[in-house]
Amino acid sequence: MNPRSTSILFRPRITYGIDIDRDRIIRIEATRHHGRIEYRQLLDNDEPISPNAAVSACLLQRESIVRWLTAPLASSGKAEKVFPSLLDIQLPFPIETCEFSMVDIQPAADRRSTMGLVAGARHADIESRLSTLRQSGIIPRILDQEGLALWAQLLAEYPAVSAPNTAGAILYFASDRCTLAVGRRASFLGAHTMKETDADLIHRVLKSYFPETPSSFLWFWAGPGATNNELTRRLQNHAEPYGAGPAKIVREPETFLARALAARAMAAGPYRCNLLSGKFLHPADHAHQKQRPYKTATLCLLAGLTLCATTLTWHIAARQRTAVMQKELRSLAVAIAGSPRLVQDRQELVAAKRAIGTQYRLYAPFMAPFSPSLADTLKAILTAASQNGLVIESMTMNRQSIIAHGLAPKWNQCEKAAASLSGSGWTARVDKKDTIVGETRVAFVLRMTPSHETP
Repeated sequence: MNPRSTSILFRPRITYGIDIDRDRIIRIEATRHHGRIEYRQLLDNDEPISPNAAVSACLLQRESIVRWLTAPLASSGKAEKVFPSLLDIQLPFPIETCEFSMVDIQPAADRRSTMGLVAGARHADIESRLSTLRQSGIIPRILDQEGLALWAQLLAEYPAVSAPNTAGAILYFASDRCTLAVGRRASFLGAHTMKETDADLIHRVLKSYFPETPSSFLWFWAGPGATNNELTRRLQNHAEPYGAGPAKIVREPETFLARALAARAMAAGPYRCNLLSGKFLHPADHAHQKQRPYKTATLCLLAGLTLCATTLTWHIAARQRTAVMQKELRSLAVAIAGSPRLVQDRQELVAAKRAIGTQYRLYAPFMAPFSPSLADTLKAILTAASQNGLVIESMTMNRQSIIAHGLAPKWNQCEKAAASLSGSGWTARVDKKDTIVGETRVAFVLRMTPSHETP
């Protein structure tokens, strides 16, 4: 079983679409040129097929199933896990005896449910179709579904079908069947098949999809029998009371299905499908799936090696930068200390601070006249205390330190005062003290040191 249409694992440059109409084989070669797909019909059955190309055939509508499922879950991921069980309930045969593919998942109109479009076929029908193809010398790598292929190709060749408020249908006339695919805007609604063209049946099918006549309905005819004037005239006369406009015969109608199969094998598009999964998987795809874990592991290994190389490069660059900065730091420390002998390795900052402290003490008498006067500093302290509601109880002052004890209504007022006093050559710090029993104010001690003093 294949729960998702992921078995098309390649992007071929050349593809072949194969349609069998009784004893006639219709072969279309598709190639890509400058972003466009070009088609060529192979009229000579003996013309060889490129060994690197992908061959695509299809299960007929009568040999397969296509239906919408609805799961009462808003999450598409959770709904996808439930769809196989919902399909198993609806199938008249065990799900283990078929291959199926979820070709589309979308939110339902109520936004509380999720819809999934499933295509599938019984193993016996797949084996029978492959046997028929092998008898004609065809070994497909892709086994598409007829109704989905017809609708997807109609959207690709006639975009007007996907216009708002527009419904459409395509009838594929073959020698042994007539297949009808129906949709609204770009959405596929369903597909049906009949041995012979039955206008009454077609009318009932369309009425089941469109109880009210759409404002715009586009008819398209395709297939080898689309140019049968008597047949198409009778069908058109029956469809007119329904409200459908005149039918349009598609471009090159007899190769339409083969074109659809070749195009869907080459490029990603709506409702892409390959029912050759499980035990029917093509040998090339089977080998690709076996190699996938090794390719994933190889990519992970390459990513890891790239990460290791990047990390190693970063470490080397960081060490080089650190060495340069260490060299510059040592040069500065030596310039401050005055001699390389006074600066030990990895002790540059300590040596520089020690040298600055020694120099400050030596030059302090000469710098004193240029330092702020104690009177100015005292005025600043008293101003800060007054602005923040502090009461100074005692103070000790000299040029090396100032210590003041006092009380404040709140602790944050002490911090504001200390912040305002830091500057102008001083560094202020405030600490809490034990408060006397019964005192509601906060006791503090304010310490101030020259900002160039070593700690």
